[in-house]
Amino acid sequence: MNIPPFHIPFPSRISSDAAASQERSIAWARRSGLITSTADEERYRSWDLADLMARWIPEAEGHGLDITVNAVVIATILDDQFDGPLGYAPDAVAQSVSAFLDVLDPHATTGPRGPLDAAFTEIWGHLCAGKTSAWKERCAEHWRWYLNAYTEEAAIRSSRARLGVEEYLLLRYRTGLVPAMTDMIESACGFETSNRSWELPIFRRMLRLACDIIGVLNDVFSLQKEEERGDVHNFVMVLQHARQCTREEAMVSTCGLIHSWCDEFIQNEFDLWQECADRLTAAETGALRRLVSGMRDYMGSFVEWSTLSGRYTDLVPPGAPAYTSLLEPGLASGSSGRANAMRRSSDSRESIPTRHTRAE
Repeated sequence: MNIPPFHIPFPSRISSDAAASQERSIAWARRSGLITSTADEERYRSWDLADLMARWIPEAEGHGLDITVNAVVIATILDDQFDGPLGYAPDAVAQSVSAFLDVLDPHATTGPRGPLDAAFTEIWGHLCAGKTSAWKERCAEHWRWYLNAYTEEAAIRSSRARLGVEEYLLLRYRTGLVPAMTDMIESACGFETSNRSWELPIFRRMLRLACDIIGVLNDVFSLQKEEERGDVHNFVMVLQHARQCTREEAMVSTCGLIHSWCDEFIQNEFDLWQECADRLTAAETGALRRLVSGMRDYMGSFVEWSTLSGRYTDLVPPGAPAYTSLLEPGLASGSSGRANAMRRSSDSRESIPTRHTRAE
């Protein structure tokens, strides 16, 4: 597959602790029961998610880096659980993710059902350590978007519906985990932005742009993997279908959109600091500057990691399991009986953005 060159106008940096974090993460995954075979470990190593997070948060090291690596490991393994028949069974998917939603619910009384949600329970506690209740509520909402989106995707697959470009981008905003991974910058680096910062419309637009950039870049690099598995949840395929154009034309248009989103982010950042001067304290502005700097870091480094990671080069043959099933017993086949309905997101000061950059 020919991938056009992307000129992302942000720096690419990496933490000096990347390689050591990879080894610590593998040891943690073995202890947690997430690596259960030689094949699992080989695949785990080929993904090199420690390298991803060391680029995502280049200032992080030690425990701060490790908890973000392990959080993304959990999300990645969970994603692979739905590569087979289970990904076409929305009721069974809803039951599967309910264990993870329970972890985010401080009033839940159920315990872990399998090794993956048990690992999530541990890592969620680390991510939230020392954070205010407002931060925890915001981060939990971002994880709920991600988890509930699996059920939405399964329903779309089972109905064989084709989404339009705008519909897809709104769904991709939730399926990409980027809002929660943006929160991880604060967990790893030991600071916290205020709710007032997140309520600024211009910052919310910048977050949406960053999520679209990462989500669509991910779609470009995962196109072959998803197409071989018959999954049409990919921006390039959605754009090609919507415009009735060739694959090459869809790729060129996708590249152009990513570049235009980068330009808009830069312009909005210039305007953001004036708005902060009018509406935020100096301390709030300082924390927001750190977060925006982190967003620039992850946008600037994502292409490099995607090019190097075995997740998009060492493809699993169609029909083969992507990873050992780590969900509760009986769910791997997608034949589970009655399931809980997808939970509604809790009331939050933050709502899912609906404004888009025009893509059609």
